Amino acid sequence: MKTAKYIRVSTTEQNIARQRDKRYKNYVDKCSGSIPFDERPEASKLIDDVSNKKITHIVVHSISRLGRSTIDILKTIEYFTERAVCIEAEKEGFRTLDKNKRENATAKMVISIMATLSQWELEMASERRLEGIAKAKERGAYTANGGRKADNPAEWITKPKQVKIIKRLNAGQSIRDIAFREGCSVGLVQKTKKQAIELGMMGGLDSKTEKLNDYLKRVENFVEGLEE
Repeated sequence: MKTAKYIRVSTTEQNIARQRDKRYKNYVDKCSGSIPFDERPEASKLIDDVSNKKITHIVVHSISRLGRSTIDILKTIEYFTERAVCIEAEKEGFRTLDKNKRENATAKMVISIMATLSQWELEMASERRLEGIAKAKERGAYTANGGRKADNPAEWITKPKQVKIIKRLNAGQSIRDIAFREGCSVGLVQKTKKQAIELGMMGGLDSKTEKLNDYLKRVENFVEGLEE
């Protein structure tokens, strides 16, 4: 078993010696807890090492260190669990997997409660959004899509997030892996892939052989063809 310890401390907390563990490789992020897990420098290295099967067991002081929100934490746990990587939470006193790599019953219960809370948070946010829309309609200030002009496919596919997704797709990464690393939904990755295929943009953005400006030039030529 290849074990690592992940540590996240705030930018104002200087002393991390008490959290380090000499028995393991330590990944230490000194950053705000509001930053998504996969966007933290050391967490990103940990994800890469897990992908390369260098790490099979991760120790954290608390599962709260694994994301900026309940949803982010659940995504992180799911990502590692799918790769048979056990997370050991010292504060909560459980491991997500047992010695046979099966999900731990206690951990499943805690994660299930977290998922319920996460769903509640989403429903509350949706309720507040709908209430806001209703009030805006009463004032006559509401317009669909926020009053913005809908993007055409060529404009939509060249947005920064979509460009990053296409680069990862062409590098051979899986849809779920890309969604996790880019902090977006699986649906967005699938939509991006579908649009890129329809526009003839897939297969030409190999990060090892092509630069991004070559890709954008192709999009520009495509748009010019639409305008002719």
